[in-house]
Amino acid sequence: MNKELLLEFITKAHKNTYAATKEIKNQNKLKTPFLPGHKCYYFKDGDWEYFDGYAGIEWAPGREVILFQEKPVWSMAYHGVWRIKVKQ
Repeated sequence: MNKELLLEFITKAHKNTYAATKEIKNQNKLKTPFLPGHKCYYFKDGDWEYFDGYAGIEWAPGREVILFQEKPVWSMAYHGVWRIKVKQ
């Protein structure tokens, strides 16, 4: 696996899914998520495929998976907490 090509694809996938403008993001958002209660994205470029799914809003666990020629080559699990501070 060529590390530079993988990193280039990860960057391209992010720019076409969750880190994209609303219009581009919506083009790559799956209407039917691959897991119930999740928001899921799919992006394909040649032999590369990117899957990203996360659940929740305030606490958001998720996972990214990348396939090359239909074989998994990279994965990352993540979670985050988003909190809004309200001025009183």
